[in-house]
Amino acid sequence: MRSRSVTDRRRVIVTLTDLGSAICAKTPRPLQDQFVHRFSKLTTEDKNQIVAALHGVAAMMDVAGADEASAPLSSESVV
Repeated sequence: MRSRSVTDRRRVIVTLTDLGSAICAKTPRPLQDQFVHRFSKLTTEDKNQIVAALHGVAAMMDVAGADEASAPLSSESVV
């Protein structure tokens, strides 16, 4: 819903309707949030294997800096 501000007519106040709130509640979580949540549940060994595989892919694609962080992750540096 849109309405003009009572104190400043140049401003437009936008309010989410009940239907809009219901629709937002049903939307899926962003993929990044899902990934972070699921990745955090993996063992350190599994995380290291994924990181190593991604570094290998980056190296095959000649991505600059792909070899810099190829050391295994410590449990402290893993998401």
